[in-house]
Amino acid sequence: MKVHPQVIFSLNTMTRKFKIPLTQNLLDCLLMTHCPGKNIYIIIPKLGSASYAMRSVKLNMLHKTLRMIYYTYFHSIMNYGLLLWGCSSDSAKIFRLQKNIIRIMLGCRSRDSCRKLFMKLKILTLPSQYTGCFTTLGHNCRR
Repeated sequence: MKVHPQVIFSLNTMTRKFKIPLTQNLLDCLLMTHCPGKNIYIIIPKLGSASYAMRSVKLNMLHKTLRMIYYTYFHSIMNYGLLLWGCSSDSAKIFRLQKNIIRIMLGCRSRDSCRKLFMKLKILTLPSQYTGCFTTLGHNCRR
């Protein structure tokens, strides 16, 4: 996909005016600001490979190390662009991948509930992170 710099999306806030190209390539993720739900289909394969990597190293690592791998590999990709695609109906696919990797980390079956597993690992769920992004954004805008 080619980037057309002359096509610009204008975003007005109370204090600033931003001009954003409709298609932006940031850190090897193509962000389409005019249809943010499509960004998920770029992220899903990367999260799938993170899940495979976690399954591959799980037998040789401690839980603390697996948690560190989760944050560096899976969480960083999942959190990137969350404000753009977090409200999409397809975000449930990423939430399923997140639950799957949590089950892999703790060696649970695929039908086990993840609610207590998230609490045990002290990891926020995808909906909680999306809500936290807006809380942080609102806090930063007040400054």
